[in-house]
Amino acid sequence: MSHSLLTHRPANDSAGHPHHPNDSGHQAESLTDSADSPTSQPAVLVVEDDPGVAAVERMLLEQAGFTVLLANNGTTGWEMAQRHLPAAVVLDVDLPGLNGCEVCRRLKESPATRHLPVLICSGNPNAREQARQAGADDFLAKAEDVILLAPRVLRLLGRSAQNPA
Repeated sequence: MSHSLLTHRPANDSAGHPHHPNDSGHQAESLTDSADSPTSQPAVLVVEDDPGVAAVERMLLEQAGFTVLLANNGTTGWEMAQRHLPAAVVLDVDLPGLNGCEVCRRLKESPATRHLPVLICSGNPNAREQARQAGADDFLAKAEDVILLAPRVLRLLGRSAQNPA
């Protein structure tokens, strides 16, 4: 499987203006397929404020054949989910701005996004119940289960690990 060249594009706000690093913490990093063609791989939105964890999650998902969109806070993640309508959303619980459970709740309440599978990841295994109450489709404890991220996303999308596309 060949990997698409991924390019960094600054995310835009709701008015279409680029975010700037000093925009009240609502900065997002967005990685999208440079071709944006109908044959491009499905996109997964990862909302994670820890750059190291985000890099690992991105690597695991890209190795499984996904295009990855990144947001580093809940507010931007919510906005990106509405704008891009990714195939799935992976949320941390403890995020700046809106927390992951609130983003999940909003996604599941909105007619435009309620169909999106949401997987919540947390370093706190006690967050499993919060994730369930927020409407998450799945939960991963980061410390023990992060290697299972791509197979879980594939399962949420109804695909096998052998045939992700």
